[in-house]
Amino acid sequence: MRKKSVRLLLGACALCCVCFLLQGTSAHAARYVRAVTLKNVQAEWIPDGDTVHLRSGEKVRLVGIDTPETGKDGKPAQYGAKAAKKRLRHLLKGQQLTIRSVKPHRDKYDRILGEVFLPNGTLVNELLLREGYAYYYWFKGLPQQIKSRYRNAQNQAILGGAGFWPHILDKPLSQAPWVGNRRSRRAFPKGSYHAKRLSPRNQVLFLNLREALLKGYSPSRQYSPWREKAQKNLRKVLYRAMKSRYKL
Repeated sequence: MRKKSVRLLLGACALCCVCFLLQGTSAHAARYVRAVTLKNVQAEWIPDGDTVHLRSGEKVRLVGIDTPETGKDGKPAQYGAKAAKKRLRHLLKGQQLTIRSVKPHRDKYDRILGEVFLPNGTLVNELLLREGYAYYYWFKGLPQQIKSRYRNAQNQAILGGAGFWPHILDKPLSQAPWVGNRRSRRAFPKGSYHAKRLSPRNQVLFLNLREALLKGYSPSRQYSPWREKAQKNLRKVLYRAMKSRYKL
């Protein structure tokens, strides 16, 4: 009888632990899927061209775009990083902003993934793309309407030679052939390690980075053309890519 009571007690404790864990998991999940709309908020600090720290304490990552890295841990800033940061700071300074989150609403750093609107209705994410301070960054969950608008805005900037695009697309790495991944919409220089690992059915071949961008593909961060000094491995990649130019 005593053994049976012990077993029942242990079973009850185990059930309580499971319920506690499930409650915690549900609360955590709800936190990351809940839509967020903030009105009449102001920027406190702009750390880079695609991130905003609000006076309320919230942090916002501008969804669907990416800007050159400002440089951390001793690494140099990428080309166009300072200009993108300066432009975003100028746009948001003293403005009453509206923030609307986009699924999954928050990233792994607990920043709101959102679109930022000025008082006159201007969508800052799209404006940065149109002016050539940012590039379109596709991900699977991004709504189709946003994908179309952002891609069109970037294409206008590329075709019009706005912002950093003339410099970026003139680089040897950009003019070499690139390979796109149909599933992730990321592009890699042909001959690179990541390009070679793609299955043939997922590969899309492009004459250069410009063609990949106009088709809605984003350059993989491992081979960012915004880096001013190519790493040794990138020099090898560039050599292989240029060598294969006429084998597309």
